[in-house]
Amino acid sequence: MKIISLYVSLFIMLASFFCSPVDGQVTFKVLNTNTNPGSSATAVIEISHDSDIQGYQIAMTWDSGLLTFDELGTTGLEIELLLAPATIEFFTSTGSSELSPGIGWLACAAIFDFSPPFEGQMLPAGIGQSALWVRFNSADDPSLINSCTTIDLVNGLGQPPITNIVTSGGSSIIPDLTSGDVCFVSIPAFRRGDANADSVLNIADAIFLIQHFFLAGPSPSCNDAANSNGDASLDLGDVITVINYQFLNGTPPPPPFPSCGLSSNGQTELGCAFFNGC
Repeated sequence: MKIISLYVSLFIMLASFFCSPVDGQVTFKVLNTNTNPGSSATAVIEISHDSDIQGYQIAMTWDSGLLTFDELGTTGLEIELLLAPATIEFFTSTGSSELSPGIGWLACAAIFDFSPPFEGQMLPAGIGQSALWVRFNSADDPSLINSCTTIDLVNGLGQPPITNIVTSGGSSIIPDLTSGDVCFVSIPAFRRGDANADSVLNIADAIFLIQHFFLAGPSPSCNDAANSNGDASLDLGDVITVINYQFLNGTPPPPPFPSCGLSSNGQTELGCAFFNGC
């Protein structure tokens, strides 16, 4: 199982910031999403909290017969915008593809101010802040269409046991937890940024869009793929995103990228008649 696992033991020692958990007004929620059987599925976890927080732990399980962990991160999510110009200074994860028969498990942790000069950066209070995405590969079984499987946020698994928490003012606060579903559908999967659907994102995709916008060139077969910055609008910003990523060390397109899949909410954003680049 491909899971980042850096300094896990150290974080577990620090995870509760030397404080016992207390109750608070905090929620963690897995957003529902869709995928095609055999494609990737990206689950986004939103957090709501009524005070500024110093970090979080998130732990979850899933049906390992239907979903296989691929990768996780925070790129492109609201948490990065809210912390800017600071960043998440410590991020680590651990897990098991088969914690028990049929059950996959993942836990991750983030500390926003972990390194000198310790300037006290925190995530401001807010509602529905996207804080983590987790990408899975789904079972390639067409009979799954019109069915769903659940990703559960869980406490107490792992050694030592890991609990979902946020930390505020040096205290670990236990959130209310809401699970989310991955439902299997039959809408086209696509690769974000691959406007010409040739299976790779490169300068040809920027040229394709420029020709479409300004030279009466052909329309994308999948507008969702052409929407490289994921803002649900097809415009010059998508050209700029491709060029910045290719040549200026810019931010990569949001999921589904680099693998094919569906958008983070599992629904079409701008329409996708077909996509031959997967």
